[in-house]
Amino acid sequence: MIKRLLLASSNSFNPHQNLALEEALFEYVDEETLVFYLWQNEHTVVIGRNQNAHKECKVVELQQDDGVLARRLSGGGAVYHDLGNLNFTFLVSTNNYDLNKQNKVLIQALNNLGIDAYAKGRNDLLIDEKKFSGHAYYHHNNKSYQHGTLMVNVDFSKLSKYLNVSRQKLQGKGVKSVVSRVTNIIDYNPNVTIESLKTALIESVQQVYELSIDVIRENPPIDHLLEKYSSNDWLLNPRFDASFETSHRFTWGEISILLKIDEHKISEVEVYTDAMDTQLPTKLKTVLTNETFTESAIQVAISSTDLNDTIKNDLIDLFTQKENPFQ
Repeated sequence: MIKRLLLASSNSFNPHQNLALEEALFEYVDEETLVFYLWQNEHTVVIGRNQNAHKECKVVELQQDDGVLARRLSGGGAVYHDLGNLNFTFLVSTNNYDLNKQNKVLIQALNNLGIDAYAKGRNDLLIDEKKFSGHAYYHHNNKSYQHGTLMVNVDFSKLSKYLNVSRQKLQGKGVKSVVSRVTNIIDYNPNVTIESLKTALIESVQQVYELSIDVIRENPPIDHLLEKYSSNDWLLNPRFDASFETSHRFTWGEISILLKIDEHKISEVEVYTDAMDTQLPTKLKTVLTNETFTESAIQVAISSTDLNDTIKNDLIDLFTQKENPFQ
């Protein structure tokens, strides 16, 4: 049961620092404490933990325009952040993780600003059937967080300029472009600012949890984490020359699987996905590495994982949909 609310914030607009601080804030989480973290990134593309940076984002163009690439711990897809966007994070013990209650904080804050917001699908908040907030999740060592965007006055031309959104994903949403399915909060209340939204969120989290909030005056050190979040190994996740590659978009997310095959055995595995299950790539790498590259061996390997049956069946089909992949 939550008995203590803590408010954290960042004075930096650097995504590597802000993501490092987000992870460091787990230090304050216990069975009775929820940390509510508010932060902003400037001119940034943030990709999901298991995504291919160059596939999801025009990395060179972003860097030429003095933008920043960042990779978060959570799954999901790529997003564009500028100072017209406010990011939030709920950090809490996994036992007290309550997505409906956390979303209620966000929705109530918008309602209190005179805006009819609501949740829809696995990770979106909408106004008038248009998305203004997307979420992702991370769970580790009995601690969890939900984080996401709140688009107040985002420059959508930059969103289109730097993100590579797959046609399959847009078709699945029934829209022609990513811009056509998103909206800014100011389009529904032009008086909303980042600061007024912060105030509304802080009031709402106290109302929903029926507790007063205390401000964290001194954030935990982040130097050890900053090195990770700003490293090229973390950001770009360099790929190898694949002998076999296959990809598809399913209802649970898009996935690309790359295999290096030596003497009919799988020697290396790389998996890129925007699936919410951040451990999916690890599970596949574990069972496929050093496995014989045959249809039956791969089917047995994937079936041995603890993934749900829908994902298992989809992945097995993925390997067999190509013409004679095992010859």
